[in-house]
Amino acid sequence: MFFFPNVKSTMVFEKATFRDIPIFISLSVWILIQSYFYIVELHNQVRSVYGGQVISFLTGIIIAQIFIRYKFLDRLEHNIRLSTFINKTVLCPSCSKPIPTEKYGRLHCSACNTNFFFDRHGKKFL
Repeated sequence: MFFFPNVKSTMVFEKATFRDIPIFISLSVWILIQSYFYIVELHNQVRSVYGGQVISFLTGIIIAQIFIRYKFLDRLEHNIRLSTFINKTVLCPSCSKPIPTEKYGRLHCSACNTNFFFDRHGKKFL
């Protein structure tokens, strides 16, 4: 949501599917549903993990804000650019396995079966 704000998602409910929903709306609906289930379960004797999911999500938001504030991801992206395509290899964004390549474009990692795109500016997209 903070690193890739333009990502679209698909929301699937019991009898409805919504496609190309902005990630902010999708995650907001998810956190509202989890919070509702947590409030409902407070009145029952059966406990579940809904509260843990809400806390984990909020912790992830805090960690993401720390990464953005201290520009950790910009430094990581810069190091990846310097170390990858100069040697005619690209690191898989999922498993970090070096993949030999001759050109930019769509690539496939055989180790984790991930397809990704690597452009001439050094950006990796899943």
